[in-house]
Amino acid sequence: MAVTLSRVGGALTNTKTTLFTASGTVLAISMTFHNTDVATRNVKVYLHNGTSRRILSIDLESGTTIIQPEKVVLQNGDLIEGEAATSSVVDYWLSLATVT
Repeated sequence: MAVTLSRVGGALTNTKTTLFTASGTVLAISMTFHNTDVATRNVKVYLHNGTSRRILSIDLESGTTIIQPEKVVLQNGDLIEGEAATSSVVDYWLSLATVT
């Protein structure tokens, strides 16, 4: 068994969008979000494994960064989805471990 570490990131949009699609078994080690806007913005994150279910909803104040340390196990085809109240003002990073 081998473990490959990776990171993906970008900016959230104001509609639910796929942030990551699992190929095989993947452990989401952490999820980091940073609000670059001058206003508080709501962030929502979902796990989609046949049905999209919200796993995080938080109001992120201006200039604030949060690290969501709870680990999430993803199977082949599972998605992590996300959205923010306003597009392009909340950055995200997902730290991942793929098991092969």
